[in-house]
Amino acid sequence: FTALFSLAYGLVASAPGALFPAGKKRETANRIVLILITLFYLVDCFVHFQFKVFYDLRTILNGAGGVVTHYKRDIWLLVTSPAGIRSILLLLLPLLHAVLIPALMKRDRADSPGNRPEAEAVKKLRVVETLSFGKRLAAGVLVLCLGISLALAGTKSRIPYQKEYDYQTACASFGLMTGMRLDAARILTGAGSAESFDMAEAEPAPVPPVTEPDEPEEKAEEEKVYAYSALDIDFDRLAEAGGVLAEIDAYAGGLVPSHQNEYTGLFRGKNLIFITAEAFSGYVIDEELTPVLYRMSTKGIRIKEFYQAAGAGTTGGEYQNLFGLFPTAGGASMMRKTDQHNYMTLGTQLDHLGYYGQVFHNGDSGYYNRDRTHVKLGYSDGYMAHWSGLEKLMTEDIIYSDREMARATFPLYADRQPFNIYYMTISGHSPYGRHVNHFSARHWDRVTKTGLPDEVRAFIAANLEVEDMLAWLLDALEEKGIADDTVIVLSPDHFPYGLSYGGLQSLYGGEPDTNFKRDRNGAIIWCGALEDMDPVVVEEPVTSIDLLPTLLNLFGLPWDARLFPGRDILSDALPVAFNAWQDWKTPLGTYTASTGTFTPAEGVKEEDIPEGYVDEMRSIVRNKNIYCQRLTEYDYYYHVFGEEGPWAFAPDHEDTGTDETP
Repeated sequence: FTALFSLAYGLVASAPGALFPAGKKRETANRIVLILITLFYLVDCFVHFQFKVFYDLRTILNGAGGVVTHYKRDIWLLVTSPAGIRSILLLLLPLLHAVLIPALMKRDRADSPGNRPEAEAVKKLRVVETLSFGKRLAAGVLVLCLGISLALAGTKSRIPYQKEYDYQTACASFGLMTGMRLDAARILTGAGSAESFDMAEAEPAPVPPVTEPDEPEEKAEEEKVYAYSALDIDFDRLAEAGGVLAEIDAYAGGLVPSHQNEYTGLFRGKNLIFITAEAFSGYVIDEELTPVLYRMSTKGIRIKEFYQAAGAGTTGGEYQNLFGLFPTAGGASMMRKTDQHNYMTLGTQLDHLGYYGQVFHNGDSGYYNRDRTHVKLGYSDGYMAHWSGLEKLMTEDIIYSDREMARATFPLYADRQPFNIYYMTISGHSPYGRHVNHFSARHWDRVTKTGLPDEVRAFIAANLEVEDMLAWLLDALEEKGIADDTVIVLSPDHFPYGLSYGGLQSLYGGEPDTNFKRDRNGAIIWCGALEDMDPVVVEEPVTSIDLLPTLLNLFGLPWDARLFPGRDILSDALPVAFNAWQDWKTPLGTYTASTGTFTPAEGVKEEDIPEGYVDEMRSIVRNKNIYCQRLTEYDYYYHVFGEEGPWAFAPDHEDTGTDETP
């Protein structure tokens, strides 16, 4: 496939030169095309070096300006590294070929007597030279069609040409140019919007009416019957309008919501501090090195298996944490979503209850267009970052310190309870080295574990700023006497992609050779009041898009489980962790979409897996990814709730009691 597609693109790329007669004009045209292609590949090559994933067109266009402006030194270090120099030399070969071959042909003609035929090698080269623009273009299109036809008839691993399309897998299976071509075609034609839900999965499973169990009265009184996590939404009425939103109505209305549970409303009325930690990794948490992180991860709600899927860099990770959706529009997802009615975000929900809210970021205010998006997240007092007010509270030498950001901003909200605060940190950002990272140098001597490569030691040292931030916050909350009334949530934005592959392998203690192994991370849901309770342990796999529905339930807010592709991790919802690449993981095993293989979990036998289980789960996960795309693209919550918002749709019932199937 790679050979076929490369031949097709080569023929098409050579077509513009054929518009000119043989000579300098043709050579110049060919060189211009090759220069553009080479630059395109160099950019994406270095993007992949830095982020370990392929960036789609919208992500590159959305973040390229900020990267060039704010990370010039990082780019220079990457370009001048041994791997960077090797890549540049390799990718310059086609351009050198375009310069050398015409020169050799001219020399051969000059050395040949007037009547002597040209050398055989030059003759062969001139066969391609004689092809016209139309012939080259037609040949390229024909070869491309042949490759696509074969791909469509291929195995399950050829999913970029099947209904489980994913940009990352397209690049990995067929090459960068094909991935970009498919991405551009989907943007221009709206092909992604044309994908349909598998409505068979959307049909509601039979749910028996909730009645008192046929048990002795004493035992029945001990059992609580929980209501559904659902609002009073008439999806059938909504679907009458028709159009693409009607399909979403049919899908959402066909789902059975999860139930409320003993933890519903546990955090009602409490303060919230939500932290998206730059390049954080759960592998940093250590009882001795990071005692506060260890305390909060073990004495809060203990999530034993957490995944933060990489995709659109930091903005993609933030999007997952804030909206409970995968960034299906790449780096443009945040811009698109914040222009909608975001009734289901924590900012909007808690603001409706009169919470004081504010967003803080100790990086440049406009990076990733945060000065345009983060002011629309529903926080009452808006957004503050460097060059939008935060620089006045922090001195120059500590301007990017996570700890100092907490120290400088805490007085702004500590006495305005209940408060809802969102922090986006930056101290853990790459590059990682004692002499290239201020925070790596600051905390270098604290990382005493031997046998670690310097870059891993530097990464851990940089992340000690998050440890110090939380240590300072806990001390401040306890001193003020509000630790039991404050919830702290921490989630990363992505895995530490600034580390080399060897560095990741050293940090993880094994090869991160699958998406799930690479994206394994850690998350914290802590409250001082939890430390006096029995441990709350979540054994099933969890992803970042599960955090929002979980917190909506814990804070006792009006929400509907049918409106989220993620789940309340403390409920009876189907426990599945998945990503935008169609991989998924359940207690029974792991499915890898790029190879079309299912691997049973340890201790699970083949006979334990129900017949048709893998195909059914593939359909469920595909639907969830389409749902992410729909909720990103359309202002669906406004379609459902109108100007009234979800508060007008809350059912009039207690947290526990008899319920009916919505």
